[in-house]
Amino acid sequence: MTLAKPEHEWMTSFVHKRFLPLQIRLELLEQDKEIFPGISTIIVSGHTPGQMALVIASSGEQLLSLGDVITHPIHLEEPERYIESDCQPEQDVRTKLSWKSGVLSAYTPPP
Repeated sequence: MTLAKPEHEWMTSFVHKRFLPLQIRLELLEQDKEIFPGISTIIVSGHTPGQMALVIASSGEQLLSLGDVITHPIHLEEPERYIESDCQPEQDVRTKLSWKSGVLSAYTPPP
């Protein structure tokens, strides 16, 4: 795990202590993958390293659940903005810029 900000280095030991022991019970993903029919993961690193989002497809429609990629509605209009808690700000901006339209997040008001 590579973090751009030294103040986030605590995450490395946290992940190693709390999550790596779960490897025997979980399949850790390092790339986009369909995990169930109609449910796929996509890598959206930036806010946190290795962060993944879900794409849920049904009846010809898709829902994109981005989690903390879009942490404020302003990020939809100005994706080059990032927040202090983004571990990899440059990657966060690249991730946000890769989404052109149709993005909703828990932090945005409903359309």
